[in-house]
Amino acid sequence: MNAWRLLVGCYTDAGNSGLHVFRGQGDDYAAWADRATDNPSWLITDAHAQRLYCVNEGVQGHLSAFELGDDGNLRPLARVSTQGAGPCHVALASDGRWAFVSHYDGGKLSVLPLNAEGVPAPPVQIIDFQSESEPKNSHIHCAIPTADGRYLFVVDLGHDCIHGYRIDSAATQPLAPVSRLDVSAGMGPRHLRLSRDGERAWLMGEHDGSLLALRHDSGRLTLQQRVELDQSGQSRQQGGAEIALSSDERFLYASNRGDVDEITVWAIEATGELQWRQSVASQGYHPRHFTLTPDDRHLLVANQHSNEVVIFPRDVQTGTLSESSQRLPLTAPACLRFINDSSEGK
Repeated sequence: MNAWRLLVGCYTDAGNSGLHVFRGQGDDYAAWADRATDNPSWLITDAHAQRLYCVNEGVQGHLSAFELGDDGNLRPLARVSTQGAGPCHVALASDGRWAFVSHYDGGKLSVLPLNAEGVPAPPVQIIDFQSESEPKNSHIHCAIPTADGRYLFVVDLGHDCIHGYRIDSAATQPLAPVSRLDVSAGMGPRHLRLSRDGERAWLMGEHDGSLLALRHDSGRLTLQQRVELDQSGQSRQQGGAEIALSSDERFLYASNRGDVDEITVWAIEATGELQWRQSVASQGYHPRHFTLTPDDRHLLVANQHSNEVVIFPRDVQTGTLSESSQRLPLTAPACLRFINDSSEGK
């Protein structure tokens, strides 16, 4: 079986290189390569795992693109200004023609065109969600396209809402508004996940530690269910962060920071509603991000404030996690991505 490459983006305030490449499988990984770039707090690869894109989070935001070499190295392709502050998320259109960059600071979404080689150019459309009529500042935390490439959902943590846009790749400026879903005041929506068929969605609340199950139809989201991340019954500070689905879409995983520092496991019913199954300590502080291995048999958690990635075994039948004894020491890990390693056997 081929090895996997694990890509880790880390905050660089402590002087580390930023991007780290590991090679291995299961719970066993060895450092392979590094690439210096500032604060790559969100990573994504293209559909063919040939390009890596990362936001460079800072006052002057950038999007960096790299070629993924078979030798583990990351060859720089471009570094482009996103014309916004504090970029925290990037997603690619399904046709590979656009990169959508979300900015936490200033509440902007930038649309950058990608050429045939996947190299980004400066933004052709910038949507500013800050409004004098809104009492709070906008904080765009992610923008998620549907798998069919027709719609984009933009999550505004500051204004407690999700904006729906139609994507027209033939247009010079591809986004046109079609909907808005307002959620509970103070929820602080952070991350959204869509099912492969695009009919179901789940939303993480950073401030109130809630999860919402949603339905999607023609660019419009509707609320179906609300559950609490923290099932302890205690009064604790919440800090909802990442959500992810198992590859069979039978289970949803969510991380909670604040005073909780847990990963929760939820069974997904046919309707998309959630049933709690397990809460597991993240074995560290501030589980900002996590990811499942390509075979779904382990879950890796980036504990940002305790400077390590913790590896949990996972039961593929029940979805539950077991105690971990494996760790990767890294300074301020922020985002994890797996790709198959095509160099195995060469």
